[in-house]
Amino acid sequence: MAFSNTPDNNPYRRPDATWTIAGEIVRGRAKPPGNDDKALRVAIAIRRHLGGDPEANPGEAAQEAHEIYRDNGLKRAELESRLAAGQSDMEIARLCDVTPQAVKIYERIFLRIRAKLTATNYMLHHLVWHAQHSGFRNRQVREFWTWLAIVEDSLLLDFFIALYRKHLRPGKPPKLEVYLRREVPLNVKALVARYVIRSDRRGDEIQIIIHQRLQAIDTIRDPAVQQYEMERLQRDVVRCGRKHLTGKKITDAEIDKMGARVDRICGMNPRLLARKPSTVSGDFDTSHLADLLPDTLNTACCGTPV
Repeated sequence: MAFSNTPDNNPYRRPDATWTIAGEIVRGRAKPPGNDDKALRVAIAIRRHLGGDPEANPGEAAQEAHEIYRDNGLKRAELESRLAAGQSDMEIARLCDVTPQAVKIYERIFLRIRAKLTATNYMLHHLVWHAQHSGFRNRQVREFWTWLAIVEDSLLLDFFIALYRKHLRPGKPPKLEVYLRREVPLNVKALVARYVIRSDRRGDEIQIIIHQRLQAIDTIRDPAVQQYEMERLQRDVVRCGRKHLTGKKITDAEIDKMGARVDRICGMNPRLLARKPSTVSGDFDTSHLADLLPDTLNTACCGTPV
């Protein structure tokens, strides 16, 4: 069996295909391609070096890239999400405290996506998979950051990474529940919580109630009342998100209580309700975070907890 050099724009090529092919060649299950693929040669050298071959010398930058991939920690999560955001090798190296050569090798061997950054479906399929629909799990920090990089921009990604590192406690494994701590701004917690709610019977019922309450809140004329109801909904969503991340069951009584608030809002004094929907956005999308992005991201990470 022989592999050919698949072009970067091949929609069927996995981002880590070079690393996988190198493994097949080293194990003798495939023959090297006839063309000169430098990235594949480096990947083979890494594989042979790991296997104890004294003649294999992949180089320091290649070994650094592999260590990031192997450790599968926050550095890998940040590096891959920044690659998905289209940031340059130099910028990523500076932000992740690695060498630019290591970033370049990492992309060519473990996450070859530079030529596919505008292919949103390809990026979501291979880097996020079903998490965007079924709900992100507690340990899927890398997938969540990568999803932000794909659907939003690097500025928002910078904010979420800086906020996460500020509140991550030393010695603790990286988990999305960090975003749901008390000191994190409420609208950030609510956004993350909504995307970790699992897509099952209860989760789908909760999402429907969230949507109904947002529509009801959008009819409130009084800004103070509208803000109160929005914050109340956000707190409910955060409670549901915490339970989903920690594996706790959300009871029928809790769901009924969330749903009853829709009728309570609709039963308000007509003077508090507008005939037409207000201009307030009716969803927890990332546009709600605009006020959390001043010139200095470190300042944004010190927002007053709610």
